Parts: sequence; structure tokens; C-alpha cells
Amino acid sequence: FESLLWDSLRNKDTLSDFTAKLVHLIFPEEPILVLDPDDQELKSEFTEVMKSEIQTSFSYSAVTKRSAELESEGYHAQIHPREINLFWIDDQNRSRIVKTNIGFTTLDKRHQWSENEILKEIEETPNSFSPNVVLRPVYQECILPNLAYIGGPGEISYWMQLNSVFESAKVSFPQLIVRNQVLILHEKDAKRMQQLGVNLPDLFEREDDLLSRWNKVQSDIDLSEAEKYLKQMIDALKSKLIDNDGLQNMLLAQWIKWKKDLDHLENRIAKANKSKHEQSLRQLKKLRDKVYPNGTFQERNQNFFSLLNMYPEVLNHLKDSFDPMGAQFLVLYMG
Repeated sequence: FESLLWDSLRNKDTLSDFTAKLVHLIFPEEPILVLDPDDQELKSEFTEVMKSEIQTSFSYSAVTKRSAELESEGYHAQIHPREINLFWIDDQNRSRIVKTNIGFTTLDKRHQWSENEILKEIEETPNSFSPNVVLRPVYQECILPNLAYIGGPGEISYWMQLNSVFESAKVSFPQLIVRNQVLILHEKDAKRMQQLGVNLPDLFEREDDLLSRWNKVQSDIDLSEAEKYLKQMIDALKSKLIDNDGLQNMLLAQWIKWKKDLDHLENRIAKANKSKHEQSLRQLKKLRDKVYPNGTFQERNQNFFSLLNMYPEVLNHLKDSFDPMGAQFLVLYMG
């Protein structure tokens, strides 16, 4: 895979050129079309939307309203709009466009326009402007209309904030479809799970809960029966002392003391087991870290290229296993 990267970088002046070359190297047999979204002819298809954004800030109001509706239903907002959701781009940099009292300027103050001047600039050089995260999907669907957009849960949540933006821009909003989610593990991980006596669903628990529960299962001493017996004895005595509040209070105090002692003993046993099974607990934590590296689910943390570097055959396995319309959770064990 490293040679693919170097081949892609060779004689490529821009990130766009590099990415296009890399895609074709990874998928040499696939008929993939790569477009440059900064092409002036493509950007000219988006001029009316960009001019409307300058004149009315329509995307800000549309997303703000829609986000409030979604958050009232328990959804977390993925994006937060700005008053103007466009960038100015040139050979040197990309700078956000902001509205001022007298017109518009880039955030770095290198370019300033009146409203008429910036509208004329959009008309004449549309490729000097670029949509940000709010308007990018609108531009995408403007130049490459789709019946459906297939994405992960986070992407779908993001698109759900944008349907009113599409409506205001008079661009068709695609059907949203949740794609497969994939977890990639090594075959050795499956063997390690078997050795530790855990199943894959266990690795989706909170780390502390998983390690604590596993450690408790390994113990040869179970205090739950002792606790149950003591509680039954206290309840039986209380039932015979219904008319004596003083003695009932003494029994309650005794139960609280016993319960505290049992909890203390259980913690001491857990600590001893933790020391005894230290290596196995490390292995279990390492397994869970493969599902949630750095506390984030694998596919949202692990770059695909790093997986391709570790498992050169992973792409073929994904192509064979994936059903984009299936909305299934897939686990691939790679050798």
C-alpha cells in the first residue's frame, strides 16, 4: 500500500489530483468517474444558489430552524451554520466569507466587496467560491443528482438537518438510506475471545463494566448467596417484631453494617482477582480497544487506508460482503 501512496503523490501538484490518482490505483478494475468540483463549468451550475446565499443567508435560517426541530425530538445536531456558508478560494488559501455593515469580506481581510461586487464576482468566476459543510451536499446534488444518499448514522443525521436547505435552494433532496456498519478484527481476536470466555457483544459494553463483570465471573467466591441469606434472616426477625420499633431499627442498622462489610469484602476479593488475572484483563482491554480505539467506534476512528495497509485483502472482502441497502452490522475477521 505504501507504494500506492508514493505512486499517487508522484507528479501530482494538488490534493485533488493526488486523491483522484489514488482512487484509480485502489480500484483499477472499477469504472469510477472522478470530478473536480472546483471546475468552473461545474461551479457555474451553482451560481444562483451562491448568489441567494449572499443575498438572503437562506441556509443559516433553514438549518437553524430544522436543527431546533430535530433537537426537540432528541437528535444531536451534527453541524452548526454560519451566517454565510461560503468560502473564497485561490491558489494560496481558502478563507471564510463574512458579512459586514458595508458588504462582505474574507475572514483574513484580504478581499472585500460590496453586495453588487461579490454577486458579479460569483457570476464571472464561480470557481473562486466554495461551499462549506452546510452547502456542500446541495452543490453535490446540484451537479450529480441522486435518487438516494447512502451513509453511516452520523452522515444521515447530518443530512437530516439539510432538507429545508435543499428546499430553499430548489434542489431535489435524495432519499436517505443507512448503510452497513463494519467492524474489522483479526482471526486471532476471535480465538482470544474464546480463550477469555467472552462474546463479541460483550466488547460493546462500557470498558469499566466489561472488565469488572469479567473479573467478578472469574472469582471462586460468590457472596451473593451469603447476602441473600442474611437479608432473609433480617426480614424474618423484623416480621416477628412488628410492634417494637426500637428493635426493628436495631435490625435495620445491623443489616446496613453487614451489607457494608460484605461490599468491602467483595471489593477486596475483586482486587485480589484483578491482580491474579492482570494479564487476561490487559488482553480483554486490548480486544475492546480494537472495537473502540481511543474511545470511538472503529469505523469512525480508524482510517480505511491504515486497515488496507494491515490487511491488503480487506477491500475484496468488503466488496463481497457489503450490501449497501442492507443496513446490517458486519464483522469481518481477517487473517
